[in-house]
Amino acid sequence: MAALEVRTADGWRQLPRTDYDCFLSADGSECGGAITITVIYGERLTNTGIEPRPNIVQPTGVQFSRH
Repeated sequence: MAALEVRTADGWRQLPRTDYDCFLSADGSECGGAITITVIYGERLTNTGIEPRPNIVQPTGVQFSRH
């Protein structure tokens, strides 16, 4: 994954990536709303209603193209 953004009242906010390959919202704001994931090929997918929870795999109903 190249980038992860969360939708805020002001638009999309890109979350910083950690050295251990996770994306964090330091203040937890806007989590649980719409997110956009961008992969290294530039393809973007947007999903809504995902409640972030640690160590839980959640279905999204969307799929990136096969490369």
